[in-house]
Amino acid sequence: MMSGNAAVYEVSARPKRVDYNNFLPKTLVHYSSTKVPLVGNSEQVFLTAAWALGDAGYYKIQKAMEECGQKFVVWECSNCGHHPATVFHCDQRLCPRCYYRQLLRFFRVHQSEFEEQAKCGLTSFTIKWGSCEEGILRDGLEDAQSKHKRLMKLMWRLRAGIYHREFRYDSERNCYHIDYHYLVAGKQSMVLMISSCLEGVGFVTNWKYFDSYSPSITYSSAYRHFIQEHCQYPSSVVCHSELIAEYILTLKNHKLIQGFGELYQVSGGLMRGKRAQFLCPFCAGETHVYMVVAPDRVVWRAPPGCYELEK
Repeated sequence: MMSGNAAVYEVSARPKRVDYNNFLPKTLVHYSSTKVPLVGNSEQVFLTAAWALGDAGYYKIQKAMEECGQKFVVWECSNCGHHPATVFHCDQRLCPRCYYRQLLRFFRVHQSEFEEQAKCGLTSFTIKWGSCEEGILRDGLEDAQSKHKRLMKLMWRLRAGIYHREFRYDSERNCYHIDYHYLVAGKQSMVLMISSCLEGVGFVTNWKYFDSYSPSITYSSAYRHFIQEHCQYPSSVVCHSELIAEYILTLKNHKLIQGFGELYQVSGGLMRGKRAQFLCPFCAGETHVYMVVAPDRVVWRAPPGCYELEK
């Protein structure tokens, strides 16, 4: 986790948890409202993004992000009366912490669908669809999407796959660069076929093939590479208070990850509805939210291996 989250887990003997910070680049370039380039670590990007949201008037999202990883949600069990606790996550798509956490959850939720397609191998690559000027991001997105749909019609042999949208802001040219990152079922020869179909409207880069010797291993290697190399947090946009409103409005009804072909039903929303109900670790009974507390109000219980509200 990021440094802000690390303090949360020092309340007691802590279990091993996924370090989402490993999926963040070591340095990220972002821009303040004065368009002065800043380079910093992931925690600085988080703080800058929260500040930019507040500066743009999105105070509710800003507050939720600032509390992300810093508090605990306490649950009450209707069966045994215990009060287990879990780390609070804001689940905002603009939060750098939840951005990568949701990506990991997405690939784990859809693991069976992907492993079925991984029997013939998986290939990841990027198509750069071009740029659009500041202020017309919606038009740029629609243009990129029309190019993508045209490619899908030409490449009918692409049996299944997903794509992830990325928007990068270029402060020198005052424009957005729009890239689509793909993870498709098939061998690297697909990349050559796709390149020949683009006809100058885009170009392929950064491709990698994952062999099909074991579907589970192939999938695990592929999705981790895809997250680390392709699904970059849009810090150049989100950390810019003058651009964040346009970004939010443009993507309001769009998902960053979408499937096609046999994976058409696979999409990358927040997936709140797909979460399993949190069951009491003490008795497996049903629970409901009781309160939200600071980290010094909970302690680690082993067994059963969970946090609990300190009595």
